[in-house]
Amino acid sequence: MSQQPGWAAQLVGQQETAFGEDPTSVTGQILPIISHTLKADEPPIENEVIRGRRDAALPDIGPVNVGGDVVVPLEIGNLGWWMAMAFGGTGPMYKVGSTQPSAVLADQNATAAAYAKYNGCMISRIQFRFAPGQQLRATFTIIGASEGNTQFAASPTAATALVPILFKDLTFSEADTAFAGCTEFTCDIDFGLSADQYPIGAGGYRTSILPGRAKVTGQVTAFLDSDGAGLWTKANAGTETTLSVEGVPATGKSFKIELFEAKLHRPTKDLAGPTGRLLQFQYTAYYNDPSADNSIVRVTVDNATE
Repeated sequence: MSQQPGWAAQLVGQQETAFGEDPTSVTGQILPIISHTLKADEPPIENEVIRGRRDAALPDIGPVNVGGDVVVPLEIGNLGWWMAMAFGGTGPMYKVGSTQPSAVLADQNATAAAYAKYNGCMISRIQFRFAPGQQLRATFTIIGASEGNTQFAASPTAATALVPILFKDLTFSEADTAFAGCTEFTCDIDFGLSADQYPIGAGGYRTSILPGRAKVTGQVTAFLDSDGAGLWTKANAGTETTLSVEGVPATGKSFKIELFEAKLHRPTKDLAGPTGRLLQFQYTAYYNDPSADNSIVRVTVDNATE
């Protein structure tokens, strides 16, 4: 049997009707990705029994841990599927709610009958990084319930046409005003899923994953100039601000992350050499004012297919 080529693989997804179970009607959608590390493992547990000799004893086997990272291109066509998985709802605007859906994610190879199907998948974390020099992407950390090796969808729906977001399409804003001196912006959304709860009698598998408290943190890197100094002053004073980044790759198509309440922390301001100096601000977003769109973060994926 020849080796599987990565280019021939497909990641297929569909929201579940009930946690950990295939949907009542299986269709599946092909999801464009850059890479993934989805897997199931059973971490060994050291056997500590004293047996009168130095050799390690046969280890016990821990509960099944299903999960990994899925890296997807930052583009308008299919990103809404992932946002609906993370936040629930149908878009185009996604906000933190009281529940999160689960899904089946299946790695299907078109050139060989080799399958890996993961049920009960939920998004634990999203990491965005907006910076030059690399294709823009988002990393979704997945926690799941079980792994199988059967085909999920024989004829999945084709992926929506990709509408890539380029670095030149981006606008960063602070205090609702475009800020020209930002060189990098990151946003880390942690949904606080309960990943370590395994009930007795379930064979070492998760039977539910509950969403916890959502947290949003990240970093703003800016020129050390008069505008950057203004951010520095706000950070030192603990002044509340708003942060957002928006990408508009085509007319009528846009992607936007909005943080309505955030505080910048005191920056690092290293002197790395004779080149231009930068300020690096860590930030924390929060929800305190009910008028702030009733969510710690709002993500908009505006596409005609949404």
